[in-house]
Amino acid sequence: MSDAPPIINASDLKRNAGQIVRVAGEYRPEFNPRHRTLVEDANGNLTAAGCVVLLALADGTFVDLFDRPEDEGRTLHGKAVVVTGTLCAPDTNTGDASVAQAAPLFHMIGISSIALAE
Repeated sequence: MSDAPPIINASDLKRNAGQIVRVAGEYRPEFNPRHRTLVEDANGNLTAAGCVVLLALADGTFVDLFDRPEDEGRTLHGKAVVVTGTLCAPDTNTGDASVAQAAPLFHMIGISSIALAE
């Protein structure tokens, strides 16, 4: 990863897919008390992920951050953040009718940090 500015809109997503990048946007969690996947928190402990998070970029594009810890979701809800991790292109060949989203999204894996934007 370079010292390049964070990605803030859709035009930079495709050319950065597969790379470790920083993406800036608004943290938007959706809380579901029945959703209990285990995820690793900032301290390396396993915790229940009661929320699924989308990152809303400046141009209205969304990047999926998947399952995140509930405490993180409550703390960062609606805040401008910069997420560091590996950016992945949408998987358009899943053929999975159980997926709720209408269009596949770019998403991030291996998230190493989520920090408040300056």
